Amino acid sequence: MVRTGKSLTLDLVGLSYLDSQGIAMLFRLAERSRRRGASITLANAHGIIRRVLEITHMADAVTIADDT
Repeated sequence: MVRTGKSLTLDLVGLSYLDSQGIAMLFRLAERSRRRGASITLANAHGIIRRVLEITHMADAVTIADDT
């Protein structure tokens, strides 16, 4: 996790599983950050994790970095 000013980057490089509770937590984090004028970026989302983020439309709530 990297926090700079009003942005937070979560490095998902070691993540191999993301269930509904994880998705819900990310949406809550995104909403809280948005209310505070901050942004969230998810980095290194590959494979099945990337697909889960796409299916759940997480990109509507956070930035998903293409390559890092």
